[in-house]
Amino acid sequence: MEGVLKYGLIFVSLFLMLLGFVFLIAGGYVENYVTGVIMLLVAFGLLGYIYLNSRNEARRPVTQEFHVTMGGSGEMKQREISCRSCGGPIKSENVSVVKGGLMVKCPYCGSSYALEEEPKW
Repeated sequence: MEGVLKYGLIFVSLFLMLLGFVFLIAGGYVENYVTGVIMLLVAFGLLGYIYLNSRNEARRPVTQEFHVTMGGSGEMKQREISCRSCGGPIKSENVSVVKGGLMVKCPYCGSSYALEEEPKW
């Protein structure tokens, strides 16, 4: 439920509650009591509707998209990577990002390890 509509319904329900209590306090005639009770029922019904609708909105799943561009701090050169266990060539499909780090899984020997950046000095 949108903010303006929600707060508008809350204002209307509070106004109806106030009028309902005024009719009940004024009393005197059966019509005043009936009108007061009807106004209070409508006001509490509106508040119940707002409450249930806001609970359903909280359960609605939220979808997010992340667009990440990765870049290095210096000059980037393409080079061949080989498995440090068996020496087999590693292709780009064997490298994945896990929790912000690069993980390598060798297709030949099956070993997995984190790919570490060599120091620039």
